[in-house]
Amino acid sequence: MFSVLDWEVETGLRYVDEAPPEEHCHCYKRLIPDLHNDLKNKHAAEYTDLLIGRAQLDRVPSTAHQQFLQRLHEKLRHTNIYERSVGWGQKGLNSKHRSHQFYTERVSSHFQRTVISSLNKVMKVPKTRGPFDTVRREAVRVQIREEIRRHINYGLHLGTCSTLRQAFLADVKKSVEQSKTRTILLVGPPGWGKSSTMAAVAQLAPSWLHGAVKVLVHFIGFTGESRNIRLVLQSLCVQLAEAYCPHTQLSEGLPQLINEFHSLLGLVGAERPLMILLDGLNELSEEHGADLSWILTPLPPNVHLILSATTDSPCIHTLQSAHPMVLSLPPLSPEDVTAALETKLRIDRRCLREQQWQLLL
Repeated sequence: MFSVLDWEVETGLRYVDEAPPEEHCHCYKRLIPDLHNDLKNKHAAEYTDLLIGRAQLDRVPSTAHQQFLQRLHEKLRHTNIYERSVGWGQKGLNSKHRSHQFYTERVSSHFQRTVISSLNKVMKVPKTRGPFDTVRREAVRVQIREEIRRHINYGLHLGTCSTLRQAFLADVKKSVEQSKTRTILLVGPPGWGKSSTMAAVAQLAPSWLHGAVKVLVHFIGFTGESRNIRLVLQSLCVQLAEAYCPHTQLSEGLPQLINEFHSLLGLVGAERPLMILLDGLNELSEEHGADLSWILTPLPPNVHLILSATTDSPCIHTLQSAHPMVLSLPPLSPEDVTAALETKLRIDRRCLREQQWQLLL
């Protein structure tokens, strides 16, 4: 028998005006990997089902929970299911704990962007008259353009706010000049500033290379669509076609998009070099097996590919076969911290007294 929650979710996942559930349903899954190693903690019962008075999982509700998640995965695409991991503390999940604050802010920000994006899609997609296939292609085109615009704006926001790691950016520039056909891979722990660094590189790239440089930037995990490898490739191919081969008819299947991606890269000339930045490869969903084969082949001339991923993530081991130039993001220096604070204070039109600076630094 279904519970009330089962019936509510089942109702929410139904088609609305012939639109699939992906158009209006989003799921957030919180993962606490080390919770089950600390079931004796007095806060554990607030986050998982335990037998009364015992530090042991209650199999009945736990099994029902797993079956509920399985049904959810069967009816909703992976692109609309967002998994976020958070560490377990002595007091469970504490809003005063720094990493837990970061987790909450990240989920809240992502939720806000997702809801706004969904509303924009409903409000901005024009009603085009014509055969079903024409209408569908037009709707897909509008969605892709909206997705591209959001990534560009997000990159501009991050790049404008970032004044950090100038020495490291100089190292990236040197690597770009020496890379030729090799991919560059930036690695660092979560929350280390990889996205901000990639955004800064995107803004600096035109001054690093000769010619009318074309820069494509994609922040994987920024939106639900950006976690799907097929949709990532589709977005890149649309931008490449507009820049180097207008009016190209693109496919929708992953194998065809991979072939078209490499064909379009072959059109890049010395007068219009290309730089592609893919941030957060570790955020790719399991759909299509997070296939990275399309970025493991040698790059054609005049094409530069810069990737970023979390240290020790599985995708890094996959990328090793491409022999990339690996750059490890260093921790912030005292000068970087001071520069970041000064920038923030300047934006907010505030200042600190000497005593306050001493307490902070």
